[in-house]
Amino acid sequence: MCDYETILAEQSATRYISQCEHGTVHLLWDGLGLHLNQERFFQMAAAIENAVSEMKQLVPQNGAGLFRLQVNHIFLGIPRQQFTQLWELVKQALPNVDLFAGIEDENSGRSLGRLHIRPARICPN
Repeated sequence: MCDYETILAEQSATRYISQCEHGTVHLLWDGLGLHLNQERFFQMAAAIENAVSEMKQLVPQNGAGLFRLQVNHIFLGIPRQQFTQLWELVKQALPNVDLFAGIEDENSGRSLGRLHIRPARICPN
């Protein structure tokens, strides 16, 4: 269970990316929560970046189109404009991900991540 989280990027109260003391990156998007380890978050970010690059070349600029984001066996259909907003949120969060969160020093038992004291908004079971 998460006790603390740090907001990495935020567009609204229902669209933000945070990271808890365990190192898990939490993406909340209009009620949908994805909870990814740092590596999977970076993989997802790279896939979204590639899709946005291709989108600029292939999709009409009038906002038409639906993009399918797949995380494991979950598929999420996102309209073009929201997909671009999702990329902006992810891009803002990327440099703020704490790569050492959730890793403890074997001698002291203290976390190697940055210390953040902030009540958690979301907690996966």
